[in-house]
Amino acid sequence: MNSKQKISCCKLGAFSSILAGFFYLIIAILMFQIPSSIITYQASETYFSDFSKYSLTFINIKVMVILASMAMIGVVCTFLSLCRPENIAIVLWSSILAFLGYSFCIYQAIMDISVIPELTKTFLVEPSVIQDVIVAFGVSNPKMFILTSGFCGIWFLVVSYLAISNKSIPKLLIILGFIWGIGNISTAIGYAFSIVPILYLVSMVTIVVAPIWGLYEGFFLLSLIKNLTKESKKEDLIARADAANEF
Repeated sequence: MNSKQKISCCKLGAFSSILAGFFYLIIAILMFQIPSSIITYQASETYFSDFSKYSLTFINIKVMVILASMAMIGVVCTFLSLCRPENIAIVLWSSILAFLGYSFCIYQAIMDISVIPELTKTFLVEPSVIQDVIVAFGVSNPKMFILTSGFCGIWFLVVSYLAISNKSIPKLLIILGFIWGIGNISTAIGYAFSIVPILYLVSMVTIVVAPIWGLYEGFFLLSLIKNLTKESKKEDLIARADAANEF
């Protein structure tokens, strides 16, 4: 990959990481505005009663999840493109996991926005027999977070671990990456087993970590562009010289 290609990747990664940090910050703030009955995804009369009051906040969270996941796919692409040759195999593997995780995260968010509001309307007007059926089938599968959050957490832990041996990467970014990865895996556990305190704890950490990581990662990648621009100019001069020698 030449310098111009790396510059393009850095621009994508910088823009994506800043946006991702912003979107995750909003998600974390909104999480504190909805009751625990909705967070757990456990279908019940309380769930549907609360959802009718907080449906707009829930939809806003899911929209932010979609946007954040799209931004993070850009970050994963950048990290994979800039990966050192000796780490390509494990980074490619973890990147595929991340692509799957964020893609299913988008899919799950769209399904939740499409299905749960309509299911709530049906539950509130139908007789008890239909309500019992809806509760039995549930509103969503919280075990999906093992895929959507867990896979993404693995990617964060892998790239953060590999970054330890790269002296050009700031240590704070590595630490934030580890925190982000642990937070993702904790989110998967919290949703899968309906442990609400874990989810609130992760949201509290995200409020602090998300904007710091997003801005720091973004500006770090932008700083790389300066050096890559110099390399690109040298490559252009060499290419022109080689072209001239051919004549």
